[in-house]
Amino acid sequence: MKRVVPAVLGVGLIIFVTARADEPKDYSELSRLIQQAAVEKCPKRFEDKSEWGRTIPPPPAVRMPRLKRAVVLVNGRDEFPDGLWKRTLVWLDDPAKDISIHVLEVQQQPDASRYRVKVAATVAFHGERERKRWKNGVQLYGIAVQADARIASEITCDVKISLDTSKFPPDVLAEPKVASIRLELRDFDLNRVGNVLVGEPARELGDEFKDILQELLRAHENEIKDYANAALSKALKGGQARIPATELLKLKAKGP
Repeated sequence: MKRVVPAVLGVGLIIFVTARADEPKDYSELSRLIQQAAVEKCPKRFEDKSEWGRTIPPPPAVRMPRLKRAVVLVNGRDEFPDGLWKRTLVWLDDPAKDISIHVLEVQQQPDASRYRVKVAATVAFHGERERKRWKNGVQLYGIAVQADARIASEITCDVKISLDTSKFPPDVLAEPKVASIRLELRDFDLNRVGNVLVGEPARELGDEFKDILQELLRAHENEIKDYANAALSKALKGGQARIPATELLKLKAKGP
């Protein structure tokens, strides 16, 4: 889910420069344009299998040797699944409906060429957490839970604006930079339990899943900010977006 925020910023910051503090504070059109950009860039599916798939070479002797065991091919040789396997899956049904973007504020800074923009974004998604326990190729148990969740984020961007008068009509140069980002898990509704175990084990796995999502959000706040800045710098030719003045006038005719 962490690529959603850079997608919001990547194209949206180009449009931020059209906002002026002395105009009516209606950012609906700006919000729509940023949301459209986010939807185009947003991946619909993310899966973490970093703790999934541990195997061991077949030991010389096992208990109950006639018991049927699962076999995994690893580097051309057979191995047994073993230990605890854990997997996390997150997906969106329809990014156009699941992602919501709202520009909260556009403030001109004391330096007239700089603006500070605040954006709120929410992403509704489904998630699944699965756990399996193996012993020498024998599955001891397996359980999976599914949940509906929603992430809320607040992004603050600084934009420097200048004119490139070397061409006519001149280009508006926008240099965006993500100043801060905050992510929060707002909703988490456990809605289905599958496989073998139910009851308390399922609730424990659901709590584990919720904690994992919260930890991921906290752990990746700075990483997402850095990623967004790096992506903008590369995509916008060193951090500068060029907007023809004629296009700027078209945008301004629609609103701030």
